[in-house]
Amino acid sequence: MNRTRATVVVLALALASVALLAWRWPSGEPTLQCPPQDLHLGPDGVARCGPGAPLPAGQAVALHQALDLNRVTADELAQVPGVPAEVA
Repeated sequence: MNRTRATVVVLALALASVALLAWRWPSGEPTLQCPPQDLHLGPDGVARCGPGAPLPAGQAVALHQALDLNRVTADELAQVPGVPAEVA
């Protein structure tokens, strides 16, 4: 009976751990605490808040940002989902 009780306790702890991890991860909080229009690429290619190069078209669309069609290149436009490569 002791072995059965110990097994139940171990399983209960394991399930509680899984439930806690599922509740806490992944977090719904944004990693960068700035508005999407302030996101730019740093010199190392990592998105950061503040000044820098504009995000590539594919990343901008993924973040629900508007594209400046006067500045986007054909290669960047081809990365946008739903845009055929021959149109870009």
